[in-house]
Amino acid sequence: MTSDGHAILEFQVKINGITVNGVDMLTWDYSGQIIDFKVMVRPLKAVRLIHENMGKMLAAQQHKNPSS
Repeated sequence: MTSDGHAILEFQVKINGITVNGVDMLTWDYSGQIIDFKVMVRPLKAVRLIHENMGKMLAAQQHKNPSS
């Protein structure tokens, strides 16, 4: 679904055997620059899995660039 300056994209993916349903909500300005981006996912076990995986990825990134 899209409208002037907004789009909603639905997705489905399997992560570690868990089916994740979600939507990306994007807003952009007059020049086409993205100014807001939200991701919503379900079910709760998928949210927990993504949270855990993102934590691991951010920790690994922190170890690569400890000064940031």
